[in-house]
Amino acid sequence: MQGCIFCQVVAGDAPNSLVYEDDRLIAFMDIQPVNTGHTLVIPKVHVERIANLEPGIGSHLFAR
Repeated sequence: MQGCIFCQVVAGDAPNSLVYEDDRLIAFMDIQPVNTGHTLVIPKVHVERIANLEPGIGSHLFAR
């Protein structure tokens, strides 16, 4: 989605410090962490709310 920084990270259009990636999710370091080592884990599909995730993606996201 245009203008979504997370979609830009997934597409490789925004700089990031990649920690992990597979076919459904990506994990990278937060650029403004509250705590050292804060990592963001996001689905590769754009959703506005976590409740809108497909069950398979949601369970995969939280299993890591």
